[in-house]
Amino acid sequence: MIERLRPLFILLAVLAAVGQTACGPASVQPTAWLATATAAPPTRLPPTATPGPVPEGPCANPLLPLLPGTTWTYASIGTARPSRVEIYVTSVSASQADLQILEVNQGLAAQATAGCADGAIIDFPPVFFSLLLADIMNAYVSTETLYGAYAPSKGTLVKNNWVYLWNRVELTQEGVKITPPGSSDEIYTSVNREVLVTTKISPAPESIAVPAGTYPQAVRASQVVKVPVTRLTATGNEDGVLTVEFSQWYEPYVGLLKMQVENAGLSFDSGANIPMAVKAAIALTHFQPGK
Repeated sequence: MIERLRPLFILLAVLAAVGQTACGPASVQPTAWLATATAAPPTRLPPTATPGPVPEGPCANPLLPLLPGTTWTYASIGTARPSRVEIYVTSVSASQADLQILEVNQGLAAQATAGCADGAIIDFPPVFFSLLLADIMNAYVSTETLYGAYAPSKGTLVKNNWVYLWNRVELTQEGVKITPPGSSDEIYTSVNREVLVTTKISPAPESIAVPAGTYPQAVRASQVVKVPVTRLTATGNEDGVLTVEFSQWYEPYVGLLKMQVENAGLSFDSGANIPMAVKAAIALTHFQPGK
């Protein structure tokens, strides 16, 4: 999986190598919901946006419908250098979807794969994570999925009335430099360390408008990503964690509509904290359903 994604790593490293923004600090809000029980089910389930029968197949996921011919185009908002990324599903087999990823503004293309199992998406290239954090990272954080799902299956979502919390764990493959705005600290992601991704779907649908259209009953999810880091100091190295909180909106059988950074910050074993004012977002500008 990692070797097949190597061209994507190069592409995203280029996307991430943008000018650093000089923003003031912002406080990192607590993630108390991680320790709480899920909320009551919504009064009705989010409708599908696909006319006719619901798509079927090993990769036909409600949150990420990987069907041959499906195309999504996203535009970044609030980054130092705006990007437009197109994701196209070229083919689907019993266990994976083959993808073509194009950075439209620069004309850079890469091939990648996404793993599927019984309607769940097991892994997916972290394109959105890389785009949203391009202003603080000098390259792409490559990871390999250890366990957990990128997007749960339709059966799991329906069983839980679309109110669901799940974890995914990935293993870091390479060290990437992190440059907090206004800081001269030498901070890098740690290699061969576990990244924890926790995602929670909210109980009530929300209305969301993006360039691709208005979706009155979109599924909202809150996500927290914790990436182990190391800070180099004059007296030695210090371990820490990069924590990023995201909000995401999905339309069933369309896919991700919008994703934005809510809070980001670094914390270290010494008790030091570095909040970061990252206000980036991506929005869906075009969607072509597959078959």
